[in-house]
Amino acid sequence: MRKGARQKVTGLVVNRAPDDRPIARVPRKTQRELRAAIRNRELGRSGKGETLEQLKGMAAFVMMTDRARGSAFMARIERLIAARPKPEDAP
Repeated sequence: MRKGARQKVTGLVVNRAPDDRPIARVPRKTQRELRAAIRNRELGRSGKGETLEQLKGMAAFVMMTDRARGSAFMARIERLIAARPKPEDAP
């Protein structure tokens, strides 16, 4: 394997990381897609077909390796879930 090539194991990047980052981490692309999906929902836009529960699962996946970043995603999703209209409120 060439120097600098991304090494992935079970969907996690395991290359050497700076000291402030976990050794095994979710790929940047996945984190960016999750952040964009959450932001779109916050702005009232529809997603790409994912539910809030699926986004919550992705945030849990991030939180598994990076507690601080995953917790921030999870808090934003929990606010979206809390703001969602309840079934009994619908006409």
